[in-house]
Amino acid sequence: MEKSGIPAYTLLSTGIGANVKAFNRKNFMNSYISTENLTDVAYTKVI
Repeated sequence: MEKSGIPAYTLLSTGIGANVKAFNRKNFMNSYISTENLTDVAYTKVI
C-alpha cells in the first residue's frame, strides 16, 4: 500500500438544539445551532 502525501487531520463538530411547545401545538418552534470542522489541525503520527 502506498502512502499518500496528504497529512492526517482531526475533524470536530458540535451541535445543540431545542424544541418549544406552546399554544397547543406539538412543535411551535425548533432552533438548532451547529458548527463543523472546529479543529482543522494536521498532525503527524510517529511510528
